[in-house]
Amino acid sequence: RKARLKPADGTLALILALLMMCGLLTLFSATYYKAVDQGDALLEVKKNQADVIRAEEARNMIRQLQPHFLYNTLVSIQCLCKSDYRRAQGALDQFCQVLRGNMGSISRRNKIPFEQELEHTKNYVELEQLRFGDRITVQYDIQTGGFLIPALTLQSVVENSIKHGLCNRKYGGIIMINCRPRGKWVEITVVDSGGNELIPNDSWQKRWKDDPNHVGLETVQARLQSVMEGTIVLTYEEGIGGVVTVRILKEEVGHTC
Repeated sequence: RKARLKPADGTLALILALLMMCGLLTLFSATYYKAVDQGDALLEVKKNQADVIRAEEARNMIRQLQPHFLYNTLVSIQCLCKSDYRRAQGALDQFCQVLRGNMGSISRRNKIPFEQELEHTKNYVELEQLRFGDRITVQYDIQTGGFLIPALTLQSVVENSIKHGLCNRKYGGIIMINCRPRGKWVEITVVDSGGNELIPNDSWQKRWKDDPNHVGLETVQARLQSVMEGTIVLTYEEGIGGVVTVRILKEEVGHTC
């Protein structure tokens, strides 16, 4: 008979895994910032337009890994180890899946199935909920699937909505993710609603540009345009909140080159 893993043993195993990951992330952080600096330097000296595009894409994908998010997530999992080791075990698995998806995007320019991107986004959201609790509620209304999308498109938009939409509100709010067919197009909308609570006016400008820790919608737009025919629009609806609309030409799974 196989020996069952006791809660205490499971907690110890999780703590050891966290310690190993912290060491790896310390090394990764140094590599991360060096790579971003090298990407910036490369953009300054490259003359060939194709090289410039590749260098900028690599820099943005590296930034997508966000060391502060990684550390915050590890701290949240560490706290869970003492109170709910089974939940901590699940969170650690989700963390590994998110990390794998983000790192894979650096070496992969191809589109991925929407279902894969959606699963990646859900894992990311649940990790953020470990930190913010009931300040973040996410609802899904997915009415179509089986199409291709650039990796990290939906996750980047949702992250943007959490940071600039919900986190600017004292009590957080709700993010609604909708996906609907529009003829030969697919329309994805991400709405961050915080009720009637107002947010700073400059938040809307900040949502479009990158900052040192987050990828802006401008980068998502560039990725959509370079990988496939697509658009992204940011609007604000009174009494609702921020609305990000992504439209892409529907390309079914199996038709990628």
